[in-house]
Amino acid sequence: ASSTPADPLQKALGGSDVVVFSTAGCPSCMQTENALLAQGIEFKKVPLPSYQAAIGEATGRGPASHFVWVKGSCVGNGKEVQSMLAAGTFQEMLAA
Repeated sequence: ASSTPADPLQKALGGSDVVVFSTAGCPSCMQTENALLAQGIEFKKVPLPSYQAAIGEATGRGPASHFVWVKGSCVGNGKEVQSMLAAGTFQEMLAA
């Protein structure tokens, strides 16, 4: 059986409702992680570089320093996620 680039991505997304793909030493990645922690939201952290191509293929989005996924769906980068946290929409997605 042949494997597709999405297979490792699906494996990385398993085991947690919130998965943060981030780049080591990235200030905006740390801001996003701290914003999630401040809301009491637990997440699984995965190093982004090895998944960049698969994420691009799955989402159609270009390279970024980090991406956040909720329940198997990409919800955006740090700026988008921080806006969602402030508006309460991120928490609503988790509760759904």
